[in-house]
Amino acid sequence: MGFENNSILDNIILNNMGNGLSLWSCDETDVRNNFISNNRGSGIFGGSANSSIKGNTINANLDSGIVLLNSYNNIIANNAASSNNKKNTVGDNFDGISLGNSSEINVLSENNVENNRLGMHLSGSSNNTILNNYIINNTYNVFDDGKNRWN
Repeated sequence: MGFENNSILDNIILNNMGNGLSLWSCDETDVRNNFISNNRGSGIFGGSANSSIKGNTINANLDSGIVLLNSYNNIIANNAASSNNKKNTVGDNFDGISLGNSSEINVLSENNVENNRLGMHLSGSSNNTILNNYIINNTYNVFDDGKNRWN
């Protein structure tokens, strides 16, 4: 059984031993304006559908910034990392933004992805739209083994 119609707004999530925020079977979830930093896992990790991840500050997590697996029809946009004093940035993580395990029909837009080991990682995913992102200063900027639309 999953959870639907959730709102996770305006929280400070930091210094956890695992992931900052786990979204497993959380559909139609609004994750907005949260400060997620210094967690030993990923900032946001899980699988969801028909959800929105917007306007969050995600930085300095030991693993990845945002990881979605088995996810579809999500919007990931306008996320920021305050340590860089820039808007719309996912930075200083192992992987910046990662979609995997048949994640489809997601939109990743207007994110600055910088200073990560791997900026954007799309593995086993297709039919996603990636547009108006600024991907710079990552050890590896992009890995995409699927059929995604880059604009």
